[in-house]
Amino acid sequence: MGSFSENRQRMIAFRTELIRKRLWGFLVPHADEYLNEYLPASAERLAWLTGFTGSAGMAVVLHDTAAIFVDGRYVLQVKNQVDPNIFVSRHLTDQPIDAWLASVLQPAQRFGYDPWLHTPNEVEKLQRACERAHAELVACETNPVDAIWTNRPASPMAPVVPHLLSFTGKESIEKRKELGGSLREAQVEAAVLTAPDSIAWLLNIRGGDVAHTPLPLCRAIFSVDGSVDVYMNPQKVKPNLSAHFDSGVRLYPEESFGPALDALGQRGAHVLCDPAR
Repeated sequence: MGSFSENRQRMIAFRTELIRKRLWGFLVPHADEYLNEYLPASAERLAWLTGFTGSAGMAVVLHDTAAIFVDGRYVLQVKNQVDPNIFVSRHLTDQPIDAWLASVLQPAQRFGYDPWLHTPNEVEKLQRACERAHAELVACETNPVDAIWTNRPASPMAPVVPHLLSFTGKESIEKRKELGGSLREAQVEAAVLTAPDSIAWLLNIRGGDVAHTPLPLCRAIFSVDGSVDVYMNPQKVKPNLSAHFDSGVRLYPEESFGPALDALGQRGAHVLCDPAR
């Protein structure tokens, strides 16, 4: 993803962008907005900035230091791909990010993260680490890597296709009726689904947005009545997909997802979501 000299230039530009945003540091995970293990090229921020191409890892960039955290699979790879003059390599499990942050951040320093790339559980750990250091955790509206990423690949637009009943074994509407009953028993109005594999299973669909896994990148809100509002780029929807869906599946553009969540919150709905996903 670039030579050591290119990565040094990118780090200079990145730290300049952090200064512009009044941030002392920022967390760059190997993650996309759907928390996939394998990422589309447009979401490979960690690889572009550091050179590390493993499937798991995170980098912390501060004004005066930087560290990259990987698990045991990548301790050799990270040494070959990442400039040791820029990044200190640490073990993701044995030397957790939150403990390191608590030790290096100073009072009143502002540490940023992209809220689209982290689960609520992860954010809680970051918040506790910043509190121990008396620093401030900042949810950034835009990702500073994106601001400096030249020639960034476009977001994937693979068509979403039906998955045949001969492979699924059960119609989508049957699955939705069963799950709707579970929500009713739990006295929950809706469930927020942000994992593409869960949505692919529920709706009997597949896609080609991610290497190695036939995922359609999308989000959904599943209602207790068995209906589903799906939020995806309209360019992915072809006539055969519209014919595959029954009247209980409604399609909306991606940007409608946030307002839909706001609407649920404004009316005080009881909503199920997984803080680990």
